[in-house]
Amino acid sequence: MSEFETTHEELEGLLHIVDKSIRNRQFQTAAELAPCWHGYRTALYPQLVEEEKIMIPLKRAYFTPADMQQKLYEVVRAMPKLALGSLLHHIPGGKEGVMTFLARSGFSWHAWYTEVHATRTAYREQMESKLESLLRGQALVLRHKADFVETHLLKPLRLNERLVTHRSNAADLTSQISAELSTGRLSVSDALRDVNLPLGPQASRHQYVEA
Repeated sequence: MSEFETTHEELEGLLHIVDKSIRNRQFQTAAELAPCWHGYRTALYPQLVEEEKIMIPLKRAYFTPADMQQKLYEVVRAMPKLALGSLLHHIPGGKEGVMTFLARSGFSWHAWYTEVHATRTAYREQMESKLESLLRGQALVLRHKADFVETHLLKPLRLNERLVTHRSNAADLTSQISAELSTGRLSVSDALRDVNLPLGPQASRHQYVEA
């Protein structure tokens, strides 16, 4: 478990680096953010894979479904409202899919109407609308998923080649990415080349968004 704690600490440190890199600069194009986005994504994916392959089987072996449901309920209840709204926005199946997730997470049926629905709306207005505005080139505040026309057209990138060609645990890889971002050694061209994207004005804007 100490290895996972170390990875979480490394990821938290990397997140601070990404936040600092974005806040302390002015960007002319969205592509200039590629090193920060791509670096964090490259470090995050191995951690998610490790937890899926190791932690989930261990939890299923040592805890009952009821135990897991209670813990999931506690985690979801403690989430920041925008984070919960983001989770609900990306759950497939619309309202029905969200209601199924909430029921499995231990929420009562009326929680959707009294507290949860507002978090999804707030996320769409405050966060997802910014991405749609960037893609359309105009300021927008949207509330309904069907209104996010351009974001629906986004295609996921392939995984960074480091995850395939270089064997490394999540903590070590996160530490390496942190060093590259801190010293400016992870450039835009390096980030895009890792996923074999075309460089220059001929590249489609829909190709610069991660999975």
